[in-house]
Amino acid sequence: MQISIIILAAGSSSRMGSAKQLLKIDDEFLLRRVVKEAVGADIGAVVVVVGSDEASVRESLVALPVAVVVNKNWQQGMGASIKAGVRYVLNARPATEAILIMVCDQPHVDALYLQKIANESIHPDKPIVASFYNETPGVPAIFSAPYFADLLALPDAQGAKKVIQENLMQTRLVDFPEGAIDLDTPDDFDRFVNRRGEH
Repeated sequence: MQISIIILAAGSSSRMGSAKQLLKIDDEFLLRRVVKEAVGADIGAVVVVVGSDEASVRESLVALPVAVVVNKNWQQGMGASIKAGVRYVLNARPATEAILIMVCDQPHVDALYLQKIANESIHPDKPIVASFYNETPGVPAIFSAPYFADLLALPDAQGAKKVIQENLMQTRLVDFPEGAIDLDTPDDFDRFVNRRGEH
């Protein structure tokens, strides 16, 4: 299956107080780490949607084999970034049969997990594959072609979860408790770094 990966990295990280894309973990930018895992999964071409702090965020991706899409309407919300990414994919890679959507602030998403959900996407009875954590489905998630129109119809302020929830009977859920850990605030980041130091 021809999969394209869209990584959402356009937000201003208002709750963090600084661009979370540029947080340093082991001397490497958070976004760059996440993008390298997506590239390393080797399941499809990678597209990164940027917006806020565009120049700095773009610079953090230098030399990585990804396409960078600028969402000029990033302030409108995650749906706006999803639509920018999907439009790019459908134009640049029309053979795409499924789109994997992920965010840049789930530090436990790695290449192995992305390969795992990609393998689940081969089942035609469940054309959506979503991660399951905190007793709810979410991203990373894979949407096959019949749902591209739904992604393009998302309200600007809503994310991919809306499409998943409206099509739960068509969704295969993959347990991923680590997906509950995202880095939204300085406390989130401190907890994550301290926890890693304990292992």
